[in-house]
Amino acid sequence: MASGSYLNYNSTYRIYGEGSCYIHNVPDLFSPTARRPSEYAYVAGGVPVSRSAVGIPFKQDSGNNGFTNAFGVYSQGQVNADIYDYDYDDAALDLFQSATICAPVVKSNPVHCRRSGNLSVTKEGINATADGCSVSSPIFSVDPTTSPASSIGVCTDGDQIGKATIVIGSVHDHAFKLAEVMRDILTAPIAAWQIPNYIVACSIDMTDSIDFRTVKYARVSPGTYLDGQGYSFELHSDTNASCLPLQGDEPLTLETLRTDGTLAHGAAASHLLLAENIYRDGWWHNLYLLAVSRVTTDEHLPNISNLVFDNSVNGLEDTLGVVSAAALSMYWSRIYGGEDNWTYWGSGSAEFSGIRVGPGEAWAVVYVLPEVFAIGLLVYLLWKRRGINSII
Repeated sequence: MASGSYLNYNSTYRIYGEGSCYIHNVPDLFSPTARRPSEYAYVAGGVPVSRSAVGIPFKQDSGNNGFTNAFGVYSQGQVNADIYDYDYDDAALDLFQSATICAPVVKSNPVHCRRSGNLSVTKEGINATADGCSVSSPIFSVDPTTSPASSIGVCTDGDQIGKATIVIGSVHDHAFKLAEVMRDILTAPIAAWQIPNYIVACSIDMTDSIDFRTVKYARVSPGTYLDGQGYSFELHSDTNASCLPLQGDEPLTLETLRTDGTLAHGAAASHLLLAENIYRDGWWHNLYLLAVSRVTTDEHLPNISNLVFDNSVNGLEDTLGVVSAAALSMYWSRIYGGEDNWTYWGSGSAEFSGIRVGPGEAWAVVYVLPEVFAIGLLVYLLWKRRGINSII
């Protein structure tokens, strides 16, 4: 940074009872070989998250109950009775249908990638420079002058936390695949040798991409596509309008949410994906699989509709943006939902199913009059019979 300090995450850091750093857990949310349901950004804890709800707080170590923390829905096995009261008992949870809250999301893609810069290659490594950021990676497993290889690095934007530049420089087949996820290769057949090198600069700016939205956690309706795929719940937002949640009795503003920790976690989220095979051949395999699935169909034809964010223009920036949102979802679930600062995202409601007899109006009491009369008559006859027996 401009001050001479360095900002990095500690891959060996562990919090007792909470696991590792949130950024370290990001790749666990994404399986490159798993198919995500159409119109959904990713699946977390067995729950599909819609494109309009990416970043909604998710507590990863709670498994399939990871979203219930944010929505204030618990069973007796999920909460320590010595600390917290139960919100609903198990019988009520069986009738639970949906919950709606005002919660933080990543409303737009904070990452934007474009082809830019210069690249130099030697037998020892690759140097790539773009948008004022220069990265150099020694390559030990292959000869970059003749074999596929990549150099990847990140430069911070002075002392601006939450802003950074990712530079990816690739040669040979890696360059071809980089052009593919950038959507520079469409329907025209192009051989890998026709793209000997390719350089991309991706700018990250988390500040304006964070907002509050009304999000609904709902049981999947029987007979729907998600039900057929075996999902029980889904997460989605039906509005693009901002909302204002409560932290206790006070409103939680965007300024309160956009802390240095929030911005740093979002900007550094893709660290592990970018560092894959570093110092070997630099091949960003998992990032490629995630990105290429967002720009092609099963027939390997262009399909921009697979992109999650409306402002994304290629698969690379779309994937990096979703990864940032996933990191923030785990970060927010701890910072605003941990034992030291237990906060529900307020301004919400919950729905339960039930059976009602009658129309629910006051006049419907007339329906019970025959039963009341029959009971009264029965009691009277029993009393009379008892009186007769006592005389005899």
